[in-house]
Amino acid sequence: MLSFVGQKANKPWRGMALVVKSRLFVAFHVGDRSRQSAKALWKSIPQNYRNHATFYTDGWQAYEGVIPDKQHRVVNKLLRITNHIERFNGTLRQRVSRLVRQ
Repeated sequence: MLSFVGQKANKPWRGMALVVKSRLFVAFHVGDRSRQSAKALWKSIPQNYRNHATFYTDGWQAYEGVIPDKQHRVVNKLLRITNHIERFNGTLRQRVSRLVRQ
């Protein structure tokens, strides 16, 4: 989810890791949408999850090489695997006027 700080050229990106069954957020990172930010998000995920979990993403190129291939699944929104995180993003946009889409 993007917003901007000060001017539209400064767009921070929020990366989140969520356990689907419990809806527990296990990691959160704010930065740009680069490989460096993807690595920081990956490091903030607890070791248990990094070793054993399957990660569903939107396929952004920054995730390649950060998330191991055997644990990484690229999905689109039609499969409804990411619907919990998308609903959370929608709720944030409703409640925080700074995050409203342009």
